[in-house]
Amino acid sequence: LTTNFSNSGGCNLFQFQISNFKFDLKRVFRIPERPLDLKFEKKNLKLEKGTTSGVRKFPTPPKGNGVNPAVLYALNPLILLEITGNAHFEGAMLCFLLAGILFLQKNRLVPAAGFWAWAVASKLVPLLFLPIVWVHLGFRKGLRFLLFFAGFTAVLFAPLFNLEILENMAGSLNLYFQQFAFNASGYYFLKAIGKALADPSLDVGRTLGPILGIAVFFGVWALAFFTRPTTSSRRTSTALLFASTLYLVLATTVHPWYIALPFGLGLLTTWRYPIVWTGVAMLSYSHYADGGFKENFGLIALEYLVLLVFATWEFMRTPVAQAVE
Repeated sequence: LTTNFSNSGGCNLFQFQISNFKFDLKRVFRIPERPLDLKFEKKNLKLEKGTTSGVRKFPTPPKGNGVNPAVLYALNPLILLEITGNAHFEGAMLCFLLAGILFLQKNRLVPAAGFWAWAVASKLVPLLFLPIVWVHLGFRKGLRFLLFFAGFTAVLFAPLFNLEILENMAGSLNLYFQQFAFNASGYYFLKAIGKALADPSLDVGRTLGPILGIAVFFGVWALAFFTRPTTSSRRTSTALLFASTLYLVLATTVHPWYIALPFGLGLLTTWRYPIVWTGVAMLSYSHYADGGFKENFGLIALEYLVLLVFATWEFMRTPVAQAVE
C-alpha cells in the first residue's frame, strides 16, 4: 500500500487512511448511517449522501428558482458521472469541507479543524482556503483553529513521514505546476501571449505555472480581507467560492470533476455561475474523441467564453454590497 501510494505522488491521503480510520457521518449531519466499513464504492456513496445532507443544513440562499440546493447537487449530471460514478475524491473533500464550514458557523473550532484536516487529506486544495478562515475568524480565534488543524493534519499525515513518499509528493506538485496542462483557461491564454512576446528559447509554460500559483496565493489573501464578515454568515462561503474559482481559472489542469468544488460551495451562496460551469465543462470530454487524446482548443474557448459571459452578466446585475454576501 505504501508503494502504491508513493507512486501516486501522495496527493490523496484519504484513500490511504480510510482503511485504518472509522468514523460516523451521523454525528456531523445527523443522518442514520452505519460506520463506513463497506467497500470503497459504498463508502463513497455514503460520503455523497453526507454532502447532500450537509448542503441542506445551510440556510437556503434566495436563488429565485425554487429548487432545493441539495437537489441541485444530487441530480447534477457532472456530480452523478464523476463523483458518484467515477468516485473522484473531490466528493470526499467537499463532504469534509462542508462539515468544517458548518462547525465553523457554530463556533466549534475543534471539530471544524478536524474535518478541514480530513478535507486536506482527501485533496490538498483546502489548504489554499486557510487564510480566509483565519481572517474571518479573527486573529486569536483563527490562530486557535490553525493550531487545532495542524495537530489533526500531523496525525493524519503521520504515515507519510517517509522520505521516498515526500519526494514523490514534491515531484507530483512540480509536474502539476510546470508540465501538466489540460482544459485550462487563464493559463492557456497567458501562455499564448507569452509565446508571442517572449524569447523563443524560453519555456513559457514551466515559468508561468509557478507564477500563477503565487498569484493565486496572494489573491486568496486579498479575498480574505475584502470579504471579512459583518452580519452575513454566507460571506465565508462566498469567499471560498471566489477563491476556488480563482484557483481553477489560473490552474494549468482543470479536469471536469474539479468543478465539483466551486459547484458545491456555490450552492451555499446566491451565485449561479458554478451551475453553468458544470454544464460547459462537459465539452472537455471531446478531447478524448476517437479513443485518443487531442485537445480541441476551439471547444475550450467556447467552454470558457460561455462561462465568462454568464459570470459577467451575473456580476453586473448584482449590487457591489451584495456581491460578497
